[in-house]
Amino acid sequence: MNKKYYLAADGGGSKVQAVLYDEEFNVIKTGTMTGTTTLFKPEETIHAEMDEMLDELLNNVNQLQSVDHCILGSSDYFEKAISERCEVSSFNRCHEPHMGIASAFYETGVLALSGTGSDAFVIKKGKTTMVVGGWGPLFGDEGSGYDIGLNSIKALMYEWDGRRPPTMMSKMILEKFEVESPWEIVFKMNRNPNARQEIASVTRITSKAANMGDKVALDIYRHAAHELSLQVIAAIHRSKEDIDGPIIAMGGAWKGCTYMFEAFSHEVHGVFPDFEIIRPKHDPVVGCVVIRARRDGLEMEEIKRKIGNKFDCYLYE
Repeated sequence: MNKKYYLAADGGGSKVQAVLYDEEFNVIKTGTMTGTTTLFKPEETIHAEMDEMLDELLNNVNQLQSVDHCILGSSDYFEKAISERCEVSSFNRCHEPHMGIASAFYETGVLALSGTGSDAFVIKKGKTTMVVGGWGPLFGDEGSGYDIGLNSIKALMYEWDGRRPPTMMSKMILEKFEVESPWEIVFKMNRNPNARQEIASVTRITSKAANMGDKVALDIYRHAAHELSLQVIAAIHRSKEDIDGPIIAMGGAWKGCTYMFEAFSHEVHGVFPDFEIIRPKHDPVVGCVVIRARRDGLEMEEIKRKIGNKFDCYLYE
């Protein structure tokens, strides 16, 4: 009997993760590439990188049972490129919040998403029933990586003005942008179509400073935690339903500083003390694997047992 193969993929503005695995949940190959949004790079570059990744992943693969994916902006090309390389029984497009909660082996709960942007979702049996936030960088994204990065750059500007205390982030931010004054950052960002991603990338500096005890950086994370707690609390209140599941903190911004998660948990537990608040075991791409297995009839506990430590290359750390 021929072995059955599956492909799962997750990709957005900064990176794509893809994994080829078999019916026993053994990882065969993994692939990565940079982001898939044309705001940040030309479409032909995205397609070329995608082709290169798929050539490596699907070498000697003639058939896929299913492809489960969430690819921002390039889903059509992704599916077309795979179809040109092998036979595919089904393509299934996953939604970001459903991947997030599935990566923690749940189908019902609340997702506090803080990546480049931010949202709060109430999810019941794999379907979104409530969304709070997600208004984008001009009107929202509170508590997101973009928001943390923006407030870190503002801290440099406020220090420059004499309005706020000094922070060790200031020198590191100037060095990152290769400038001597904050005004040069203003000019660079005003002319940059990739400004949102560039600003969000400053969180690496915020994280470093916070983990070294910088008070300004820690305050920025505390503020981010507060904003995310407001979104989650509003989502739970508005849902007006019993939620049989945890609150899951998902997204890259949570990885920067444990204080952010602790402050968020403290605020949410002040209103909803009985909720379990966790972080997922895996990155969202594994959520696609879980969603596929549930669609094929496996129970969640069985999936969790079968996956075991086989996808530890995608541990959420």
